[in-house]
Parts: sequence; C-alpha cells; structure tokens
Amino acid sequence: MNLKFSIIICTKNRAKDLDTTLKSVFNQFNLPDSVIIVDDSHNFECSSILKKYESLSSVHCIYVHSHPANSGLPAARNCGIKKIPETTDIVLFLDDDVTLERNYLQSIGEIFDQLPEISGVSGGIKNGYYTKPWYIKIILGMIGWIIPTLVQATFYYPTVSRTADAMSPLFLKKNKDSIYAQWLSGCNMAYRSKIFRDGNIFDEQLVGYSLGEDMIFSHLLYKKGHQFAFSYKAQLTHRISQENRIPSNLFILIKIGYRLYAITLFSGNGIRGSLYYSIFVSRLILSSLILSLRYKENIGYAKQTLNAFKRVRPFERDIRDKKIQKFNEYYLKGQ
Repeated sequence: MNLKFSIIICTKNRAKDLDTTLKSVFNQFNLPDSVIIVDDSHNFECSSILKKYESLSSVHCIYVHSHPANSGLPAARNCGIKKIPETTDIVLFLDDDVTLERNYLQSIGEIFDQLPEISGVSGGIKNGYYTKPWYIKIILGMIGWIIPTLVQATFYYPTVSRTADAMSPLFLKKNKDSIYAQWLSGCNMAYRSKIFRDGNIFDEQLVGYSLGEDMIFSHLLYKKGHQFAFSYKAQLTHRISQENRIPSNLFILIKIGYRLYAITLFSGNGIRGSLYYSIFVSRLILSSLILSLRYKENIGYAKQTLNAFKRVRPFERDIRDKKIQKFNEYYLKGQ
C-alpha cells in the first residue's frame, strides 16, 4: 500500500478514551504518515498522550488546540484538514472512542487502490447491527422499514432515507469485501484528499454536538455524484464513551432541529421537504411512545420529545431557509 494516510481525531475532555484509540492506531500493520489531534478540552492532557506515541514511532504527529473553543465538531474537522501535509492521499477521520483492528488501515487502502472511482470509505463497526443473530436482524429490518427513527437499519446497503435517517446494514453480501454506500459514518470515514483540495468542507453552521454532520457532508457529496464504499474487512469497535455527552433533552432538541436542516438540504424547503419532515416528526413521536411503553421508567422520554418539537417550532422557518444561527444560540444556551 503506497497511499499516504493522515488521520484526524477530534476530541474533548476524553484523554483516557483518546489514549486507547491512539494505541490501536499506532498498532496498525501499516502505520499512517501523520496523526492530527484537534483538542477542545479544558486542559492539555491529550497533548501529552500524543507526545508519548510520537516518541515510539516515525509518524508525524500534530496537536492543535481548538480556537475558538466549543465551536463544534465540523469546525474541528475543518481545522484538522488545514493541517494535513501536502503529500497526503487519504484523510481518515476517527472518533476518539474507537478501537481499530490491526489490518484496518491496510483494508481501507486496498479499497482505494482497487476502486479508483471511490471517493470515500467507511469500515464495519464490530458491535453494529450486522453482528446480531439472523432472527433479530429480521425483526430489526421490519421495524427499520416501518419506523426508521426507532431502528436505523436496512438490509444490505448503508442508505439515507427520505426523512434523512442514516441507515446501517443488517446483512453482509456473500463473497464481497465491500459494498457501495450513500453515506459514511463519522466514527470512521476516509476520503481522498482531493475532496478537500477541491474546496469541500464540513458545515460549520452545525455546532456543539453537531448531530448528523457526518451524514450531511457525505450524502451531499453522494448526491453530487461521488461514490462511497462500506468495507467488510476494515473492522473497528465503537466503544461509545459516556464522557462529555449532552443531556437527553438537548439531544432530542438538536435531533429535531438538525434533521429539519438535513431534510431541507436534501429535498428543498417546498412541499416535498415539508412532507418528509412531517413524516419524520410523526415517526419520532411514535418511537418515543414505544420506548416509553417498553421501559416504564422512561416515560419522560415521550414528554421530552413532544416538548422538544414545540421548542423547535419557532425556528422552523429560519431552518428551512438554511439560517440556523438563532436555533444554535437557543440550543447552546442549554448546554
């Protein structure tokens, strides 16, 4: 594999998680050429951790502390992009709470080598839907087809629904190393550097937790004609850290507001976009009621969902016009 990789990891107050992730990065059969840490933490502990790994290898390590702070994940990703060396062929974004299998980079590189038409690749999450027993997959597939907001799963291909649900595969195709995809997961997504040299950047209107920013960026590229792949061989575990998570009421609020934004980007702000958003809200409320019935102690989730929908309504017109600054200000006040 002759491709030169630059890995960008954005982190915030998760030094222990980052240490575990970097351990798997520096344990690869094929090491990256550079590792860039964009840190929005309240201290510089992550810098010390990166220096530890830099001293053990020839990998070029770059540490950047976010400025201004708390600007959000898309801004942090864009900050990292500005630091990639000119010789970089592939830019790989990783979450700070993933553990790569040792052949991960090798497998990602093989797809880029074998499929020159591919602009981006995402690896398979070992604790994903496709690892479930077959009978569970059938049930999940039926639920995902009827209520994708409850189970974001499709049978074979990573797709994006008309209501902007990012759907993950339940089954793997036989005798295949990879399949085509309509979106790439932000926890591990690799792009040819040309994507960014051509001026494409992540949407910095999405701030804070920035829910869905990965799907929005990749699916807009897909709609412009770029092709993506989902690799079966490039495996990783998403540990899903509980550190620095936002409260559930804010999570639901941002899910609704940013979903309206995504639907508008994909389908416009006319009748079609309004229809898809109405379907999404109906499904989300139904999902919250189902979860509340399933977990009696979780009845508050349905109330939070209805309350979040009401709180988003005053901002709907602005969001449909792709002006989300006022909504962001309201959302950030609650953090």
